[in-house]
Amino acid sequence: MAKGIIIGGKVGELIARQKTGERIELGELLIAEHDGHRNLLQAYDLIFSSQLSQQNLEMIGGMTLEQDTDFEFLEPHERTYTLAISRAWPTSQAGRQRRPRDSRPSSPNSETCSPAISH
Repeated sequence: MAKGIIIGGKVGELIARQKTGERIELGELLIAEHDGHRNLLQAYDLIFSSQLSQQNLEMIGGMTLEQDTDFEFLEPHERTYTLAISRAWPTSQAGRQRRPRDSRPSSPNSETCSPAISH
């Protein structure tokens, strides 16, 4: 089951957008799969973001506060979302260690995150 999707990042650090209804927690271990390879990630920062610009958020907030109205532009689950900043950890496959720089996604929509399995 996917908890999110990798949308960008840099070597050793990936940004995943959390799926609505799922929850990624600080320190959580995630597995990103791509082309048959598994990469171990650890979420170390969460960013709460919005589809709306800062200016529109301020306008809606002001209207709600000052006019005591419940202004809805988008559905809440479509309007806001969480980004998880994750650190990539080295993994081994077939006896070979893979460093995070060896596992860049080929496209931003090519990877999904799922919870790591622990014993």
